[in-house]
Amino acid sequence: MMARAKSAPLTINLLFYNSEESALVTEHAFHTRELMLAARRINLQETFQSLTSPAPILECLEICNMGEEAVMLPVNIFAGNTPSLHHITLQGVIFSWSGPIFRDLTHLNVTSLDDEASVLIASEDSHLGSIEPTSQYEQLFNALARMPALRKLDLAYCIPSRLHHHITRLLVILSCLELLSLTGTLAACTGIIQHITIPTSCTIILKCDTGDSQPIDGLVHFLNRHASRREMPSLHSLVISRIPAYIVSSSPIYVYLWSTCKPRGTPDGEPLITIQLTSSPTYLQSLESLCSVLPLDDLRVLEVDLSYNDWPSNTWIDMFGRCRDVEHVSLKGTNVISFCRTLIRTRDKGPGTAKTVERLFFKHLKSLEVCNVNLLDMDNGYGQPLHMLLATWLSRRQELLDGDKAFSKGEKASEVENVDNRLERLQVTQCSVMDKYVWGLRVVTQNLVWDHYEGRNARVEESEESEESEDESVHDI
Repeated sequence: MMARAKSAPLTINLLFYNSEESALVTEHAFHTRELMLAARRINLQETFQSLTSPAPILECLEICNMGEEAVMLPVNIFAGNTPSLHHITLQGVIFSWSGPIFRDLTHLNVTSLDDEASVLIASEDSHLGSIEPTSQYEQLFNALARMPALRKLDLAYCIPSRLHHHITRLLVILSCLELLSLTGTLAACTGIIQHITIPTSCTIILKCDTGDSQPIDGLVHFLNRHASRREMPSLHSLVISRIPAYIVSSSPIYVYLWSTCKPRGTPDGEPLITIQLTSSPTYLQSLESLCSVLPLDDLRVLEVDLSYNDWPSNTWIDMFGRCRDVEHVSLKGTNVISFCRTLIRTRDKGPGTAKTVERLFFKHLKSLEVCNVNLLDMDNGYGQPLHMLLATWLSRRQELLDGDKAFSKGEKASEVENVDNRLERLQVTQCSVMDKYVWGLRVVTQNLVWDHYEGRNARVEESEESEESEDESVHDI
């Protein structure tokens, strides 16, 4: 079929091909529009060596190395003549950023073979007598500067080391970029973002291996510069979680941010900003640093799913005290205790309980969801089960709101009618609790939603009911 194609534009997609098929790729390169190759090193190397003629209509080049050994892409593949090329995807391929094909692209996706591949270019290039890593670092930005129409940039474990050298060029402006995705060490990722300027509408995905106690100053500096621009949209939804949630506390921590929101839940669609951090003893300080520079003043929805960590009340205030318009909060794990205690605190870390609504933490909160916590737990430092503490704190919060309404009308709090300042909605999900206790929370909320899950206490309650039934039977006899 390819032999009969003559000069018609071709799409060639080969998986684990042989030498004969490789020869056809070479023969028809001049009228190939899309070329997708997936094979082992020996097959790809053979094909690369024969692709020495121009590919004038080639628009899309995708190469996937299916083997364990990296393969080198020649600098002058297609004789450096690919005027129509705008989409490149490389996986497990060594290359030089100085190659002529790295220009005028709209999509660039590069993934190395594994997590160790962040040094792949340096080590393999050195073995092949190629360019020093520092020069590669410079040439990466030179290549990006040659791509003013770039819309998607996805680099995973392929960012060359800068070896502590500073690049000499100014910021590279990628004014058309719609997606920036970087995966690698924190130093590698920040080494890129510190030297580029992207639109505030660009979706950002940063998956950084922060290491143990590694400072995130570079990341914070970029976010501060990016978020402080006038056209930066407000962020209305924030999720901080571990995925999957059941993994132990060493799992990476994800931060998701949307410029949109919806009642009682995260928005549809991809987040505007995604940041992955390695869980470490200093992760909380890292989160505080990130939140301090992000535009969270108009935050509406907050979800924290860190089951193995309990934040102090002051941490909640430090991170979110300036967020005066939060309406929905979802919490999982032991953080429920410290957060709910904070609901009667001042938003500016003032001493003790708030005295006025104006200084009340999250004063516009309408909905609260508590998940995956033992509401009967007495080991919380307060000497009472959590369901009682929750009812007490929400009741005190309501009293404060009632008093504020009365004061504004010049009436006594007891005379204020037809104003229900209870929490509009309290949702209890996957919590260890008994039926007779969870329904006691109805007095502090306008709408109690419970999934009827009792966890470890379900059998206890069944046993108690059985014993009561037996006692009644004996009494009847």
